[in-house]
Amino acid sequence: MYRRLVLLCASVAGAFGQASSAVNSCRLYSQPANGSPQATPQQAMDFEIDGVWRTEADLLQSFSEKDLSSTAAGFPFSTLAGGLRLSTDHVKSGQFSGKWENHSYYPTLATSCVEKDWSHYSFLSLWIYSEVKTDEHVTLAIHSDSKQTRWTDFFYTSFTVDWTGWKELRFLFDDFQSYGTPAGWQKVDGIYFYTKAFGYQPNPYTVLYIDALHLGTRPLFPSPARSNPAHGTAPHVSPTAASLTIIEDSPLCDWGRINHPFPETSSGAVVKSPIQQQPYFKAERAANGYYPRFCPALPSVDRNGNSYLKYGSYKVQTITGDGSWSVVDLWPQVEAYIQHTLRWTNVHLMSSGYSDDPVLRFDNDGGAYALVEAYTDLPSSARLPVGLLMYSPDGLQTWQLYRLPVPFGRFERIDTHNPDSMNGPPVILLDNEIGRASCRERV
Repeated sequence: MYRRLVLLCASVAGAFGQASSAVNSCRLYSQPANGSPQATPQQAMDFEIDGVWRTEADLLQSFSEKDLSSTAAGFPFSTLAGGLRLSTDHVKSGQFSGKWENHSYYPTLATSCVEKDWSHYSFLSLWIYSEVKTDEHVTLAIHSDSKQTRWTDFFYTSFTVDWTGWKELRFLFDDFQSYGTPAGWQKVDGIYFYTKAFGYQPNPYTVLYIDALHLGTRPLFPSPARSNPAHGTAPHVSPTAASLTIIEDSPLCDWGRINHPFPETSSGAVVKSPIQQQPYFKAERAANGYYPRFCPALPSVDRNGNSYLKYGSYKVQTITGDGSWSVVDLWPQVEAYIQHTLRWTNVHLMSSGYSDDPVLRFDNDGGAYALVEAYTDLPSSARLPVGLLMYSPDGLQTWQLYRLPVPFGRFERIDTHNPDSMNGPPVILLDNEIGRASCRERV
């Protein structure tokens, strides 16, 4: 039985076992029974050979097929890696382009069939035909792994699918950022496109035809404007006060997708029951085509049954009467307290849901309560966390902030239908150690 071709680049060894600066051919590690066709990096860049690009990490370099948990769960590697199809529908160069769709199931597109030394080039260009303007965020990564680190190192930049039809994208090497410590442009391991990285999520309605990748020397044109993803724990500057640098533990949410115009499920039906996770992790969103119009978080409910989703430390989402989502930004109040009361110039918001409380609480008088955990890297601080209680008496419009007497606090959980718990302010469990709040205190 023919198995979809998935190719792995093989370096051409030179004298004394050293690899040449360019790869001349790529060998198969999953192949049909009748032979072992080969491809060159140029054919890979032009999408002329089926199977050169894969839609899964190169797992078979480190594991055998039978040892993969995905195979045991009924997902053979060829199924995971074979998400790209050669197409003649929209072609820019040669006979074929690469059609990449169903990004919820195939969030990654990659090839290791590349030249190994890019040091004499200065830019990468490519053509992409987009069927739909989805505003999907795509990270373009050039892997350049260093033996000095224990993780994968790469250069990266990004683009947004904000067009239809053909578009040429050009990326100067000088515009790439570094993730980890890349070995350098003289050691390139592969080209990767990620739709599920740095907190971004794939759009299941994106359909791209990619063709004509090209390496060249510095062009006469400027590089196009593009935005680079901010990692969930990377420092960024507050938009309202350039002097305050903040780091937040929670993953980045793509707030641009709030109230997106696409169906939330592949069938277009309203989801009225929980979506059950399948045995293999890829099946959850892939099977249902789930693309929510909000950033998923733990729900909180007020006395009138209205739902709220607190994402990170200071964004609260709530659904409005017309079914759309609105976002309440608590950052101005948090920022003012940090700057004027705590007098910090940088802050680390502990918003992963482990040390902080990710829910809101309410009382019967319309009051809302939130907790924030933070610390600063100022030399005199000894990095001791500070717990903050936020209180809004008017439906999340204005907030008052109070410093807790100890670093960590959590709201007492309401495990059953208990309306009496809303007769007054919520009980807060306090502790000096992370994750062990046990002292009951009424605000």
